[in-house]
Amino acid sequence: MRAFPAQRFSDKASIYYAIEYRMIPNWNPFNRWPWLQKYIGIEWLQFVPFVEVGRVAPSWNINELHTDMKWDVGIGLRLWAKGLVARIDTAVSDEGFGVAMMVSQPFQF
Repeated sequence: MRAFPAQRFSDKASIYYAIEYRMIPNWNPFNRWPWLQKYIGIEWLQFVPFVEVGRVAPSWNINELHTDMKWDVGIGLRLWAKGLVARIDTAVSDEGFGVAMMVSQPFQF
């Protein structure tokens, strides 16, 4: 979950739910600078609001996994540049704030 440190949740069983809404606007601010676009080639931007909930437990018990679930809410930015997706996500929870950055889509098969 993106508002928490990477190793915050670890156990034998887990449950996780997430919802994202990816929006690609018709506006690309990088098109204002053709000399820069020549090198970085950002074709589109995505704005991605999201919500996540989840829990870990020592055993698979559906009732336990659905009590006292942790949550976060955030927004992300995706850039399609030169055939790669770069993303940065920021999220907040009742335990704090987190930033996650990576290259590739979060859900790809």
